[in-house]
Formats: sequence, C-alpha cells, structure tokens
Amino acid sequence: IQRKDGAYLPVADCVTAALLNRHFVGSMTIALDVISKEGLVKAAVIDLDGAACDKGPEHVRALKVLYRALSQDLNLPQPLLSISGKKGFGIWLSFSSPLPVQQVQTFLRALHKKYLSNILPSEMDLRPDTSEYTNSGKAVIKLPPCLHQVNQKWSAFISIETIDSFITTPWLEQKPDLEQQATLLASAVGITPQQFSHALERLTLELKSHGINLNEEKKLDVPNFAALPDNL
Repeated sequence: IQRKDGAYLPVADCVTAALLNRHFVGSMTIALDVISKEGLVKAAVIDLDGAACDKGPEHVRALKVLYRALSQDLNLPQPLLSISGKKGFGIWLSFSSPLPVQQVQTFLRALHKKYLSNILPSEMDLRPDTSEYTNSGKAVIKLPPCLHQVNQKWSAFISIETIDSFITTPWLEQKPDLEQQATLLASAVGITPQQFSHALERLTLELKSHGINLNEEKKLDVPNFAALPDNL
C-alpha cells in the first residue's frame, strides 16, 4: 500500500475485489508484487522518469523507439503504456505464461542497452529489480489507474497516439474513465514463451556482436531521438 510519502507499506494479504474497488476510486493505492514465491513473473515494467528529471521530450522519444522496436524488430505484441501520476511513463510487458524472473531481468537489461542506452540508470527503473520473492519496493508495480498519494494526481494507461500530450505532465487531474481503461487492458496480448525466447536470443547475439555484455555498462549506438518525427 502506498503511503502519503510515496513509500510502500508491505501487506501480506491477497488482492480482493474490495481492495481493488478502493484502489480504483482513489481511497487507497496498492502495488502488486510481481514475483511469485516460485520466482516466476507474468508482467514487467520499464519506468522512465523523464518528467522528474526535466527530460520529458527525450524520454518520450526513447519510449517511441522501444515501442516500435518491440513489434517491428523483435516480433512481439505491442506493449501497454502508462503515465505514472508523477514522474513519467511505464512500458508494460505481459507474458502468456509465467517466466523465470532471472530471464525477464536479463531481457529488460538487454532492451535498456539496445534501445535506451541514452537513458541513465538513475532516470529509470526496471521492474522487477530483484530476483527473489520479497516485500521490497524493487518487486512491486503500482497498478493503473490509481491516485498517486504524494501529489494526488492520477496514473492511467494511455495510447501511443496521446503520449505527446503528457510529456511534461504525466498524469491526469481527474480519475480516468474505467471503461476506457478496460478497453486498453483488453487489447493487451501476452508474450508467449517461444516469442520471448527468440527475442532474448536475438538481442543477446546482437549485443555480443557489438562487444557488449549484459553485465557491463558499455553503450550501444541507438537511434537519434531528435531525428524522429514528433508524430511517431
């Protein structure tokens, strides 16, 4: 549960319909632990904190590059996008079957190095950011739509077509329409284990061909964000 200072209070209870109702009306804000006790995950998020570090335009351009690459380069379903309610944007990946958390973390690091290497690690989060079942904030993901308890703004899922309107203000002043949110969620398609395996193998081989190890900090040449059209 998110506290008024933005930190999270661990709660061992399972999510119920009653808790979700309170979450969606803004009376409380919950974050979900995405790692099971077996060390498996069905969702992951890349958070870009562009608004918090005054790099909104750069981060949105980077997000567009990754959004396009996931489908065009890696043959994966298009991800969901969200505004955080405070800092920036989220790129949501879902998996049709649970995957080992270590493999998912390797995939997220590979995406960072291939497509987002101009984004500093301090300006983003890869969730989950731990390989073990834990109550730590490193493993939790705040579920849109919800009210950010610090600045009292709303997070929400959004479409790629509307993202430019949130570059410097990644939030909504009012609660989003839940039917529209449900429609966006219903459009999500989970990445199959075969799709995931092929994409991870392709990224790993390409990074190695550039002399990049996923445990190193060497940067790969990435698309020139400034040269991309604004309406991408």
